[in-house]
Amino acid sequence: MKMKKIVTLGLTSCILLGGITASYAMYDPNMDYSKLDTTQPRIMLAKDEAVAVPISAQTFKVDVKEIKTESEYLIVNARIPQLQGLKDKAYQLDLNETIMKEAMTYINEAEKESKEFAEDCKKNGWEVRPNTVTVEFKLKDNSGIDNSIVSLEVIKAFNNGGTGNPQIDFYNISNKDKAEEVSIRDLLGEKYKEIIDEEIKAQIEQNKDKYFDEENGFKGISDNQKFYYENGNVVIVFDKYEIAPGSTGNPEFKIEIPQDSIGGFNFALVVNNEGIKANVYQKEDATIMVPLRVVCEKLGYEVKWNEDNRSIEIKKGAQYTSVKPGEDNYFFAKMASRSLGAAPEIKDSTTYVPFKFVSDILKVDASMDETGVITINNK
Repeated sequence: MKMKKIVTLGLTSCILLGGITASYAMYDPNMDYSKLDTTQPRIMLAKDEAVAVPISAQTFKVDVKEIKTESEYLIVNARIPQLQGLKDKAYQLDLNETIMKEAMTYINEAEKESKEFAEDCKKNGWEVRPNTVTVEFKLKDNSGIDNSIVSLEVIKAFNNGGTGNPQIDFYNISNKDKAEEVSIRDLLGEKYKEIIDEEIKAQIEQNKDKYFDEENGFKGISDNQKFYYENGNVVIVFDKYEIAPGSTGNPEFKIEIPQDSIGGFNFALVVNNEGIKANVYQKEDATIMVPLRVVCEKLGYEVKWNEDNRSIEIKKGAQYTSVKPGEDNYFFAKMASRSLGAAPEIKDSTTYVPFKFVSDILKVDASMDETGVITINNK
């Protein structure tokens, strides 16, 4: 089946939904719905509904844009999720637009393929039977290690009389003031591939008859491996037929995240009595590296990138310092510069500094106990 991604729509009318006017219109085959501006109130749909769930002290909910239509060659039944209540409204807007456009593109491609097939059937005198396309979703988790991970699964399926192979996409989001996509590395650490590969091989060994073997079998997870977060676990997901026969469906493997681990590095980070979901790691020389921006901002500092000299400026009132990735040279205010034994490093677009930077340069209370809990507080 060449078609990968899917909208057709209902009756022409107008209705007020939650204070927003949504226009209902007949599907226009000449319109590119993938370019629809979903920030505007005119959204093609058959019904609005919402599923509300709590996240921390605020209300998080999933609005459902339900699209239903039926023609002689295609039946559409789509429930497209639109997240509401994320702290980062700009990220939420972009994400919702992406989810909507991808669903509409999928439906449009199904519409095109189904129409072409129906025309061929008519030319050959065959009976025309409508194909079906569906879009569904599941909210996998909205809690996370510190009540800030939203994990959403979107399933798109096109049935044209064959076996079919649903397209499954996962969105794992950190619900913070500045939201970002959560990676497997964030949850299990730098050695996540070794951890996951070993665990998956062990789980496959217990049910070998359900999976392909040798050259068609599991060889290791990919760099863009599908996964979702749920109840303290990373759940690895494979496409149908990827490592197993179709009868196995979409194989899933649950990998438990260590209870004392945030970011998978066996460290927990607490700044001003607030648990922070951020990576902390240890270099081969035993130097502990902590994320610069999140720590400094929680301590009340303004953090800004200086493009002119490729440095990071850190300021609070008259207090000032700056660091440059790759240079083991630190100062604060009028203090003479000094080495801390390790230069700032950039990993996955995040700058890390030695743990000593917090205690020895910023001069705040910082300690780490025997369990790996790092506690940082303003004096």
